[in-house]
Amino acid sequence: MAVKPDRVAGLSEGEQFVKAKDTIGWILSNSPQTSRELYRKLVKKGYSPEVAETAIVWAREYGFIDDVSYAEMFIREYVFRVGKSVSWAKNRLRAKGVENTDVDEALERLDVDGVFGVEAERERALTAGRVAMRRIGQAGDEAARQRKFFSRLARLGYSYDICVFVWKTLSGESGGTNYYDG
Repeated sequence: MAVKPDRVAGLSEGEQFVKAKDTIGWILSNSPQTSRELYRKLVKKGYSPEVAETAIVWAREYGFIDDVSYAEMFIREYVFRVGKSVSWAKNRLRAKGVENTDVDEALERLDVDGVFGVEAERERALTAGRVAMRRIGQAGDEAARQRKFFSRLARLGYSYDICVFVWKTLSGESGGTNYYDG
């Protein structure tokens, strides 16, 4: 179990390191974390920045944390299962402290048969757009439906250009099937 912040202050650096390793194990048993997230949590619990950094290095050496694997898991979950855009996932991973090189490496590992190409991104956006069209329905005026539609796709992280492409395709303006007609 993790040690309380007030109990960490009186420990020597060596004792803090041992407790920090235990705390890392406890934190990781609850959910996967990035190196930066773990560092922040250790410092918040009262460990010195030096001890926290040393414990993070230890956890990396023993394979308890791996930001590239974390990024792969995150991308699989949010891009493939939830339907978020790749750019949304990249931004969230960077906000969680994953380095750009680690994010790029994770994308390379996962990019089998071009699943992150423009066409694949458009297909995921079309799938999300179909769901959005069903939820928005036919009620209200065209401008209101379009605003709701664009808002839904934008929250998923799709760019304006992709939103326009999907709107035109699904509403029949570019030769696609008109999904508004039931």
